[in-house]
Amino acid sequence: MTGVTPLGLLALLDALTLLVTSALLLYPVVRYSTNVAHPRGTLALSAAFFLLTVAAVDAVLYGASLRLSAVVLLASLASLVGTAAFARPFLSLPARPGDTGADAGDDATEPAPFESQFGQEGDR
Repeated sequence: MTGVTPLGLLALLDALTLLVTSALLLYPVVRYSTNVAHPRGTLALSAAFFLLTVAAVDAVLYGASLRLSAVVLLASLASLVGTAAFARPFLSLPARPGDTGADAGDDATEPAPFESQFGQEGDR
C-alpha cells in the first residue's frame, strides 16, 4: 500500500469540494423546483461539477488517460449547456437565411427586453 501524500490529500479535498458544490446546486432544484428560475441550467451546471468530481478522482487513481479527457469534455459541454440556459433570455439571434418560419422575411431581429428599455429612455 502506498503512503498518503500531500498531493493526494489535496486532490481528495478538491474532489470533496466539487461533490459538495454539485450537491448544493442540485438540492434546490429537487426540493423547490417551482421556485428555481432556470432549473435546466442549474441541473446542467450541477452535472458539470459532478463530472469534474469524477475527472478529479479518475486523475488521482489512474492518471492521464483518454477516459479522463472524455469526462472533462463532457463536463465542459454540460457547463456550456448550463451557461446557455442562463443566457438564453438575454439573447436575440438573427434569422438564418434558410429559415421558412413566419418571421423569416424580417431583416431586423426583435431586441431583447432590456435593450428596448434603453432605447425608450432617450425618447422621453
